Amino acid sequence: MPVRLYSLKTSHPAHAVRGMLEHKGIEFEVRELTPGLHPIQLRLARFTGPTVPGLLLEGERVQGSRRISRALDRHRPSPPLFPVQPERRRAVEEAERWGEEDLQAVPRRLFRWATVQDRELRE
Repeated sequence: MPVRLYSLKTSHPAHAVRGMLEHKGIEFEVRELTPGLHPIQLRLARFTGPTVPGLLLEGERVQGSRRISRALDRHRPSPPLFPVQPERRRAVEEAERWGEEDLQAVPRRLFRWATVQDRELRE
């Protein structure tokens, strides 16, 4: 069964997952979704949430870059995505949490504002 990444071209978390897959040497195909329609497209692909990235990995559907990183390390432990040393791993996990919970909202808001203001950007 192929590994399939559900993505938006503008999604930095989806680009991060691409990097994870490449780092691990996992072949994958990308399904670029339509902005604005992607929650429906994800539902049709049997994902439970409305946001990308989504990954189909050996029949398992995983959403969110943090969940996907753990699933990839379970699926293919080497090379690891996280440092082995507990202190360094905690630091990476904290940076990952901050990026998702705090930083990610900023580019989303900026992009939404820009698309309202600029028709060419919407197209």
